[in-house]
Amino acid sequence: MKYQDLKIRDAARVAIIAAVCTVTLAGGVAWPGAMRRIVEPLHLSRHGDSYEILVAVAAIMGVVSWIVVAQYLLLSPADDARVVARKVSQNKPLPAKFDPALLDPNDPDFGTPTWRYAYARWRSARKS
Repeated sequence: MKYQDLKIRDAARVAIIAAVCTVTLAGGVAWPGAMRRIVEPLHLSRHGDSYEILVAVAAIMGVVSWIVVAQYLLLSPADDARVVARKVSQNKPLPAKFDPALLDPNDPDFGTPTWRYAYARWRSARKS
């Protein structure tokens, strides 16, 4: 599996989380009474209003998740390799185990942003 295929899969997973947070936020803002009846029995907080906590967490997680999805789709493997090289050159540990073989500079799609790669794959799959 190519690195960009892994990025597409992970972007889809994070997009699902972002969509759930967005729907939760929209439901909480559009129907606060109904959402309060659903959330209050859960006792999410000992000190505050569970509804307000749910709406705040959904808003923050939704925004952060959509930003992560955009980062996955807008950056190319070459951009990711530059970030990894910068961390390694500063002797900072990488946040996760990372296989450098995934970032193959000989790959023709190495400099292509992930959204373009996904679109090209979709177009080629539609034609065949």
